[in-house]
Amino acid sequence: TSYQLRNKEMTVAAIPYFFSVPTPTDGILSYVWKMNGEPIANQSNDPSSITLRQSGEEVGQGLIAVEVAHANQILQTARNTFSIYFGRSTTPLLP
Repeated sequence: TSYQLRNKEMTVAAIPYFFSVPTPTDGILSYVWKMNGEPIANQSNDPSSITLRQSGEEVGQGLIAVEVAHANQILQTARNTFSIYFGRSTTPLLP
């Protein structure tokens, strides 16, 4: 899946459906966000979401990955990735 960063920032949320927790922000869940394989520092109080910001005028793409794990239920893990294109779009028809 690919997305175009159309504005200077975009917030993305990871919702772990079917995990045995009352809310996605339950402290028993751990979230690891990465961009191009490197950890991203989450500056939000909500570990289930991250805000991506473009700081300059560069054009390019990044691969965003998130992994969610339940501390007590070892089979409750999930991982997903998507590409983010930033700067002037060179790829048509991205959502």
